[in-house]
Amino acid sequence: MTKTITTEISDAMYKALESAALDPAEWAKSAIELRCREAYNEIYSTTVDRYLEEGITVPGSKDEIVLDAFDRGWTKTVAQRNAEFDDELDAKG
Repeated sequence: MTKTITTEISDAMYKALESAALDPAEWAKSAIELRCREAYNEIYSTTVDRYLEEGITVPGSKDEIVLDAFDRGWTKTVAQRNAEFDDELDAKG
């Protein structure tokens, strides 16, 4: 499965980005892909380490490993972490 991310910016913002990038759309795509790869590789690495520490069989693909980290709760989305933080604040009253 794939996801599509879109955004809207003003003509002035687009023109400004053209002063910094030859192809603003390609620049934005590359920036998103780079951030995704960094997060993906970090999750992969820490999850494999945890599998090895806990004697768990490592799944066969990087995608399976990354998704399993979320399934096991070892890695959480920002929304999940924020909700947990809000719950902790509420509990403290």
